[in-house]
Amino acid sequence: MFMIRQASYTYGMHGVSLWVLATNLNRFRPLVKLNGIAYLLAGPVFFVIDYSSGMPMWWTIADSLGCALMGAALLGLIRHEKDHTENSSPL
Repeated sequence: MFMIRQASYTYGMHGVSLWVLATNLNRFRPLVKLNGIAYLLAGPVFFVIDYSSGMPMWWTIADSLGCALMGAALLGLIRHEKDHTENSSPL
């Protein structure tokens, strides 16, 4: 039971940390990029772990695809934000 609670707390705090990072992308861009890469890499890693652990295939696909899509979204959004910031003119 303590592992479930610790994992839930860790996931929750990771979400909070991403929220804090999103408040200042210029300052935290390398950390947001690191999180995007980590999520993208977690997709195939989670697939192997889930598949070899005997998890149901729907879970294996959803878990790995969800992580990979989150990573791709983070990297895509931070790239889009950077392009938008570079192309905007100062007021």
